[in-house]
Amino acid sequence: MATIDAHGALHDSQGLYANQNRPAPGYDLGDPPATPPTGTVPVTVPGKFTVYELPSPRHRKPQPVTYEYSPTVQVRQVSADQAPVAFDMGERFRWGDPTKGEPRRVPLGRFQVREFDGVRYQQAGWTGDQGRDRWHDIKPQGAEDLARSLRPYDWRGFLDEENLTWEQAEAQIDADLQTRADDALLIDGQLWRRCGEPRYSVRTWTGGFGGQHGSASVEVSVDMDDSGIPVDHIFRADQYDDALALARQEHARLAARWNDVSFDEGQSIVCDPASLRLVLPARETDEVKTARQEYAELVGSHQSREFAKKFERLAYHPADAEVSNAEEEAWFSNLVAARQRVLDLTDDVSGERANTRPYERED
Repeated sequence: MATIDAHGALHDSQGLYANQNRPAPGYDLGDPPATPPTGTVPVTVPGKFTVYELPSPRHRKPQPVTYEYSPTVQVRQVSADQAPVAFDMGERFRWGDPTKGEPRRVPLGRFQVREFDGVRYQQAGWTGDQGRDRWHDIKPQGAEDLARSLRPYDWRGFLDEENLTWEQAEAQIDADLQTRADDALLIDGQLWRRCGEPRYSVRTWTGGFGGQHGSASVEVSVDMDDSGIPVDHIFRADQYDDALALARQEHARLAARWNDVSFDEGQSIVCDPASLRLVLPARETDEVKTARQEYAELVGSHQSREFAKKFERLAYHPADAEVSNAEEEAWFSNLVAARQRVLDLTDDVSGERANTRPYERED
């Protein structure tokens, strides 16, 4: 079984790199800097603040006056031992430059998520997709990069109100900047940013030239919840087999309709089971989904939306319904029967519970 040590190295039972018959090479980003003292590091964020005021007593019209303001925020700093690796998404590569004698794929190191004080962090500087064989790059960042990312064009954009005294503006800017800086962590001098719990998402796509192309893939995401992905296409880090099975089903479904459908099985995540906090709703069977879809289609089939919504509510109490003709009576009877078919399978008729978005529980 593969395990992760405190420094992010991945080992199997023989001490070798997991699933690879060679010693663990460690990082390919150069030797890490000497471990700095833990605590907080002051980071100065240079900026400007523009207001309209009378520059002098002889001015009659307010003029834009720009002031320099460079507040300082405190960023937490820890060692790698204090922020152990909780999730390892595998080694990443970039395409090599043959004109420089580089191989086709240049190793960049391992894409990992560390945990400190119950919060997850990913290393800042990664770019590219999170598929197994896709292009990536990384430029390790430090405190100076954090200062650049926090620096705005004008501090006025931070303010909730226009008519603030300079002292009030300073206090609001300082508080906002510190809140944003609290999402950063320096680990052995390198910048890491807060992220969500890594998860799998099964994604599908159709289109392309002539609409004859498509794809199904298992991808890894460390972002917070992406509402564009159906909740039943999201899996925890320990559910790779389930995600892969669904991706294969989706691929087969697309391949039956489209000519050119690609498939990417992604890459499994090695994780510490104690770090799993993602909560997903119970997955429903196809039978439940079909029954609920038939019920919803019946509601939408009535020519009067207002009438349909009214009698959908009355379906909970059929005896209270009053219909005016035989056609509406037949439609309402079918509605009651369709609702009962859903109830025979689940008490979640609307599907609200099944569509609850994933969230991370607080331990």
